[in-house]
Amino acid sequence: MRVEEEWARQMIEAELGCPVIEHDDNSVPSMYDLRIDYGNTSVPVEVVQAADGQSIAAWKTIHEPGGVWIDDSLLGGWNLRLNPAARLRNKKPQIIALLAQLETRGMNGLHDDADIETARRLGVLRASRASTTRPGSVYVMVDRPSQAAGWVTSKSDCVSEWIGEFLADPSRADVCHKLAMSESAEAHAMVLVHGFTNAPFGVVDALISDTSELPFKDPALPSPISHVWIVSMWTLGHGFRWSSEAGWSRFDKLQPRTEAKAS
Repeated sequence: MRVEEEWARQMIEAELGCPVIEHDDNSVPSMYDLRIDYGNTSVPVEVVQAADGQSIAAWKTIHEPGGVWIDDSLLGGWNLRLNPAARLRNKKPQIIALLAQLETRGMNGLHDDADIETARRLGVLRASRASTTRPGSVYVMVDRPSQAAGWVTSKSDCVSEWIGEFLADPSRADVCHKLAMSESAEAHAMVLVHGFTNAPFGVVDALISDTSELPFKDPALPSPISHVWIVSMWTLGHGFRWSSEAGWSRFDKLQPRTEAKAS
């Protein structure tokens, strides 16, 4: 079982107080991931991530432990935002060389047109330097403008609106197909919102805040999904879950026994 599926299994089991068991053993195609054992019956669960594949791929290309590059040729204290659509592989030496040139000229950011143009060609959207206790440090993040800021209402109805659209998207038709194969009247989808997600800012904000209100609106879930669980893979916040019988409620976000976090 993948680590994120095991994490999902732990949280559902802890919340419901009944066994949640791995179902997909790859013995046949289109098996749903987990099943909830109620004793007299069992129901299916499919686990799906809301993730921006382009940003994840870019992050893996440039990631080093702690998200920090250390290079002896630099004084350091640089913060970089990189373009996830750029070809970043093997660009690190050129980016370091650009930062070294900026330091030599006493520059703490991208101010000259020529530097900005060079940076864009390397996939660097923003670069700024501040004091640091770690010589040679460059803190690197993939830019996610849709997640940087946004309008947040007092309620979390954006979660309800988004989750229906997300699960009904044709690219996730396999989720509904696998659950329908069970022919169960009750079918659960567990949606893990990745640190690099394509979900709107308001959804992420609601999931990582400890004080978020529950959504008021019911989600428009595609058939056969009758229950939905939503949780951010960041360490903050709670999970939300919904069923037609109980409406919206919170559930505790467990820290996984195996690494499934996005941060």
